[in-house]
Amino acid sequence: MGYGDDIMATAEAREIKKKYPNSIIVFGNGKKVFTSEIFENNPNIYNKKEINYKDNVIWIDNYLGHRPTVDLTKKTNEKKIFWNKKFSPQKGDIFFSGMEIDIAKKVTEKSRKIWKQHFNKTPKALIVVEPGVKSAQYQKTSGTKIIGRSNLNRDWGFDKWQKVVNKFKNECIFIQTFKGKSKKLNGVFDVDCNFRIAAAIMSFSNLFIGNHGGFSHAAAALNIDAINVFGGWVSPSITGYDNHTNLYIDSSESPCGSKLECEHCKKCMEKITIDDVSNAVEKFIETKISSISTSP
Repeated sequence: MGYGDDIMATAEAREIKKKYPNSIIVFGNGKKVFTSEIFENNPNIYNKKEINYKDNVIWIDNYLGHRPTVDLTKKTNEKKIFWNKKFSPQKGDIFFSGMEIDIAKKVTEKSRKIWKQHFNKTPKALIVVEPGVKSAQYQKTSGTKIIGRSNLNRDWGFDKWQKVVNKFKNECIFIQTFKGKSKKLNGVFDVDCNFRIAAAIMSFSNLFIGNHGGFSHAAAALNIDAINVFGGWVSPSITGYDNHTNLYIDSSESPCGSKLECEHCKKCMEKITIDDVSNAVEKFIETKISSISTSP
């Protein structure tokens, strides 16, 4: 757990700052401050490791290894995460720099221009797609700990995402952002960038589609529609948003929270079909995009 948790945490900081506007808000355990690149430019959060303890400091007990999404009354172990089923997220915040917005604007404008020249028509939507899950490369570039093999339990399948792109690439622009040696889809504009630039690019898009993770939380923070494949590892009632389309298999074992490669999660992912995702994309285009194009 990493960027997504940090985005959810910004909502907590925002609400506390409203109540105590003159306070310094930090994340940590009372001794150590935990910072994140997600907190950059955020006026609600003091994002430095050194603080003056004489100031009016409010500590938020939400950081790596101590998250409100996890039931802390139960001992999470090397095999399993016990979810806090009473937790429900609010939309977080991401505050971009002018440079980040400029880069994202140039990327999306260039993508639109090239696509329109190639197809000689106007695209129905600009879609950010994320087919991957956390990998060793992600850990190296972000510094975020990967928990066991749970990342595999959130993998719907690269080939499935490729088939979704194939179905809509003549009607929609797809942008895939990545960092390092990530596998790239065909028929997309691929952009090598960090998470913040990727989120800024998303802010200029119409829709995000992908495996549930940091990008789905970014989409919520940016008020971007999303189609998120959850499977059965964690429930959208814990880490999802009502205005998103969340594909989740609610079985007796869900949400399992397994840190090991899980047969239950595999079966859940198999139950979510290419048609399920494609139909959700079609519904979005027909309802959301059509209503925008016909509005006065």
